[in-house]
Amino acid sequence: MNKRIGLVAVTMLLLVSLVAPAGASTGVRPTFRTEDVFFKCHGDTKVYQVNWLAGIGNQSTYMKWNTEAPTQSVTDGAGCGALDTGGTTNAVYSPTFLGYYEGNLRDMTVRLHHLLLSNTRGGQPMNLSVHLVVDGEALCPPGPTQGCKINVTPTPSETGASEVFEFSLTNLGFSEDVVDEQGNVVGTKRGGFAREDGDGKHEYEILLMVGLTEYPRPGAWVWDTTEVPSGITFNPDKLAAATAKVTLPK
Repeated sequence: MNKRIGLVAVTMLLLVSLVAPAGASTGVRPTFRTEDVFFKCHGDTKVYQVNWLAGIGNQSTYMKWNTEAPTQSVTDGAGCGALDTGGTTNAVYSPTFLGYYEGNLRDMTVRLHHLLLSNTRGGQPMNLSVHLVVDGEALCPPGPTQGCKINVTPTPSETGASEVFEFSLTNLGFSEDVVDEQGNVVGTKRGGFAREDGDGKHEYEILLMVGLTEYPRPGAWVWDTTEVPSGITFNPDKLAAATAKVTLPK
């Protein structure tokens, strides 16, 4: 009886291997949990570039994030930001954020408030250059002519004191069921940073740098107040209007 059961099991495994195409996995079916994080003030001053220069560009001076939404207003003295110097070839020119996310990655939507330092409001489409590195893999690699270029039309915030730049980075990972001719699921095709069964437990280190590619008017990126709750949504249910597809590592 045991030999017969063993023969049946081996036969079933052979059948699955024949119908499942290359790249399919029958044991791992990634899912993608949604999580909101918010950029936090970090350093001795409220100005990112001042902290960066004081730390001689050490990664410890990069801005952080966590899941706690801001609870204090700018009138309470909360908040900080980075001067918008119109470049993204070096971390001193544009704010750089360094944080973590636990689980499989598919997409991420970034929301950054931009405070204009003049009386002229924007609202016109602007080109952003975005650098993204996940666990040491450069998906939007840094460099003078590299990075993901995204054209974003900012929208006024609820208070009207800032503009919100929102964009989504896609193709971080994917997971698709593989079905046979009868519609039965026989495996899963997956790739990128979708590597674990279920939501996953791996903690990814994520570095994000954002900056305007031109410098049409003085301004600053701001975060960590109730008025300017800049941050990221991982694996959002809906993508932003402006998107860029990252290049997955081979």
